Amino acid sequence: MRACLVGAAGFIGSNLTRRLLDEGWEVVGVDNFITGRRSNLASCFSNSKFDFIEADAIHPFKVTGKVD
Repeated sequence: MRACLVGAAGFIGSNLTRRLLDEGWEVVGVDNFITGRRSNLASCFSNSKFDFIEADAIHPFKVTGKVD
């Protein structure tokens, strides 16, 4: 399974990202770091199942590949 999580660097988003990764999901995290923190995802960046897109969700962005 593969998820795209917008707001991945926020408190809720980062905890959900880690939970999904722990359960074996692939996660594409999206955040612009306005309120989220890169440090919230520090443990995720070394996970091969985690990809990150720095983008603002109010502007179009492209996620390559299928998401569930």
